Amino acid sequence: MHYTAIDFEKSMRALVDEGGLSAHYLLPELNDPSYPEDELKVIQLVDEHDRAWHAGQAFGKAVKI
Repeated sequence: MHYTAIDFEKSMRALVDEGGLSAHYLLPELNDPSYPEDELKVIQLVDEHDRAWHAGQAFGKAVKI
């Protein structure tokens, strides 16, 4: 998991866009106005069998679990 001090929308860009950071999971913050769902969900960004590069590109795609 990776903590960001930015909202959900910016966190997704930072953790998913090519050349950004990566993490296996993202946990949205309660009451974040940029979070599009009504209920909080843990978002898997990188499969647990794959490596997430803290300082670089992730291999995988975002999956809500």
